[in-house]
Amino acid sequence: MFDAKQAPPAAVYLLGDHLDAALAAGEDLMSTALELSPPPASSGVELDDCQAALAEFITRMRALEAGLVARLVQARRRAEELPRDADLKPLVSLFLSGTVVLLDAVQEFGDPSGIAFDSGPDGFRFLRDRGLVPPDAGSLPMSGTLVADEEYLIAGRIRLGSLMDLVAAFLDALDMRFSLYDEEPDDVPVRIIEPPPPAAAAKLKVDRESMANRPQLVAEALEALYGRS
Repeated sequence: MFDAKQAPPAAVYLLGDHLDAALAAGEDLMSTALELSPPPASSGVELDDCQAALAEFITRMRALEAGLVARLVQARRRAEELPRDADLKPLVSLFLSGTVVLLDAVQEFGDPSGIAFDSGPDGFRFLRDRGLVPPDAGSLPMSGTLVADEEYLIAGRIRLGSLMDLVAAFLDALDMRFSLYDEEPDDVPVRIIEPPPPAAAAKLKVDRESMANRPQLVAEALEALYGRS
């Protein structure tokens, strides 16, 4: 059982960091979009630009998805290290069971031979598996926007919206239990130092002048006592 009087274990802060980074990756996914337009009939340069834009879009989606999955796998490891806590145990179990399907995706990322045999670096297959295009579509739509919404399937397995809700709920519970993100108070008291009264200011000036002349006074006293050398 966690003692509220003690500092939270390091695993709690690491877990919170991984969950927060996973949420950021999911938000980046949903903010990445590609505008589709009919391919030009004559200019090969414009066609090359369209293909390059599509390749860049898919590459970014792959990278963000892989980063999100990696963060959640690390979060699973840290969640298993949490101290036994009756309040958090149900939510930890829910988080672990809700993300267990990503472990299969990690194995595929580490051994891409199955993907290479199945579809290779086929960008269209990637878009279809993630739900960005209909499963029965034979090609990209002629117009519109490709963007990951809540129905986007992470690694082709789990709905992005559901995953984000699960991660956010888990992070909020950790924050409430361990106060991970205590904010500084908005109103910080400011101490106003008032100037001293005239008499005190005059005395302070005299004291400063005497301090400044103290080395000279000491030298004169030594000279009077011992004479010039």
